[in-house]
Amino acid sequence: MGTKDSPGRYDCYAKAEPDEPIFTLLARDPLAPLLVRLWADLQHRHTNNPTDNSGGKVIEAYNIAEQMDFWRMDKAPRKTTYHCVECDANIEGIGAYRAHLTQYHPKLLAKP
Repeated sequence: MGTKDSPGRYDCYAKAEPDEPIFTLLARDPLAPLLVRLWADLQHRHTNNPTDNSGGKVIEAYNIAEQMDFWRMDKAPRKTTYHCVECDANIEGIGAYRAHLTQYHPKLLAKP
């Protein structure tokens, strides 16, 4: 997983062409984990081979999405009710919310 202070193996900044457009998603963006998982799903289907050169990048993307989820949970204001946008449920407590994601939305936390 890459961070600002410690770029990851697949960090794009050093590899980008000087005039190449780049779009960055930060963990604080509520849609970031979902969009990273969507990209990983599409990339995995597009290559149809998880062991090719992009396979490591896909696995890293799933790991980053999971880390984004946990970062957001840890940084979230301490409140007792969490809202699951996947099923429109309100869940009391962070532990119950993590358990809810694990039980009802394992794909959100799953790695390929």
